[in-house]
Amino acid sequence: MSGIDTFSVPLSAEAISSAWLAAFVSDISGPSFTLKRSFTNDSYWRDVLAFTPDFRTLHSVSKIQHFFSVPVALVQPSQFRLLPGVRHRHISPTKTFIQGIVQFHTVIAQCSGVFTLTQTKDSSWKAWSFVTMMDRLSGVVDCFDGHMPLCRPAEWNTAMEYTAVVVGAGQCGLSVAACLENLGISTLVLERSGRIGNSWLFRYDSLETNTPKAFNHLPFVEFPERSGKYTPCRDVADYLEDYQRTLGLHVLTSVSISAASYDASSSTWTLSVSLPGQASITVMARYMIVAIGIGTMGGALPFMPSIPGKVRKQYPV
Repeated sequence: MSGIDTFSVPLSAEAISSAWLAAFVSDISGPSFTLKRSFTNDSYWRDVLAFTPDFRTLHSVSKIQHFFSVPVALVQPSQFRLLPGVRHRHISPTKTFIQGIVQFHTVIAQCSGVFTLTQTKDSSWKAWSFVTMMDRLSGVVDCFDGHMPLCRPAEWNTAMEYTAVVVGAGQCGLSVAACLENLGISTLVLERSGRIGNSWLFRYDSLETNTPKAFNHLPFVEFPERSGKYTPCRDVADYLEDYQRTLGLHVLTSVSISAASYDASSSTWTLSVSLPGQASITVMARYMIVAIGIGTMGGALPFMPSIPGKVRKQYPV
């Protein structure tokens, strides 16, 4: 039989996963790239920078094989290791998944993957989904120790020059800035609101994160122990503000950007920015990263349905 066969003596989730991982490594390492022994026909593979410089999601083993054959050959994945904690997930009385995490290396990075195995009609176990992601670049050492800031907070000058400028000081913008500074890349973050974390304060008071705290930490600094499993919005706002303060990231708040242009000859971005009541200054950077989000706080217009009698209400709808 193909895949990982089930024998008369039930195998543990660890044994099944180890056998599947061996089959997967054999599939991608052989002279002819194939995943038919380790992936179901209806499988999914989502990659987040481990094999390609982008976010990719492929559905069906034929499309996965066709797309990933070249990236796998280029990044040369190796040193696959199954992490402890593999477990059965009973979805229904007749359907069970096995889920676990693997770690591996490529020529440029340390990576991990989350797999979900399902039992096929021929009783073999194959991957129904596989999510791979780059954890960190190889050889990069964390410079932040969580106590002393690596860089001074930004000061307002008539002209400022950084290697990178990040627009938006939410969780994404701050994370990018921290990782760039950790690589020795000077970074300035521009935020239009008056306080870091404000986007979490303009919500209803009972709002909490919809994922457990363990999945929400930003690089280098974890959420404080006092936070519950699901973090209230005000605690998230405080955490983001403390994050900038702890790492000493260059952040300017209450900033308006009136213009941004790119000079291809010098590979330089030039931004005209201002604070309330002050003259505009020039910020120059080789790279500009836009991290303003996709919701209403990022500029998107909310959909407002037509509600009979709405104009007669004396309160906001």
